[in-house]
Amino acid sequence: MTLELPKQAQLFVDECKAKDYYLAAAVATSASLTAVRTELRSGRHKGTDYVHFVRERDAVKDRFINIMQECGLIAIMYVSSAKKHAVAREACLHSMLEDISAQKVRQLTIESDASIDAADRRIIAKKLLELRYDDLRYEHRGKKEEPLLWASDAIAWCYNRGGAWRQKIEPLLAEVRGC
Repeated sequence: MTLELPKQAQLFVDECKAKDYYLAAAVATSASLTAVRTELRSGRHKGTDYVHFVRERDAVKDRFINIMQECGLIAIMYVSSAKKHAVAREACLHSMLEDISAQKVRQLTIESDASIDAADRRIIAKKLLELRYDDLRYEHRGKKEEPLLWASDAIAWCYNRGGAWRQKIEPLLAEVRGC
């Protein structure tokens, strides 16, 4: 099946590695970024710099999921059951970059993790060269810097958690891809 992303889509990526390996890509359009960021910021618990689902109360989680739905966010979930996280992450990044190339996405933001950012850059550069796609700008950013990373965190956490939490974010999922 061919993935169809909106024109001028940008991807914002975070991971969850509690069970299988999940790489969640929240998708927003360039035109909607300011409005979506403002709405997502409104979902923070007072006195916090960001939303991190692992530590939020259920009421905050529910409100944040509703905000994501109201903003019209969509997401792509990349899933790997590889035992080693580095292998799983590389497989998921490859799959995502193939989608990015096919859809002509020009901007990718990945949540920064100093222990793997350099490896990500090598993997991304090599795969983009292989795909002959040089229109992508990508960066690693901290979770405090980019509210759309909170969305990808929320989606990955809910998907990993399963049950009612997965059901709550299923309307946001454009596709789930095995890696």
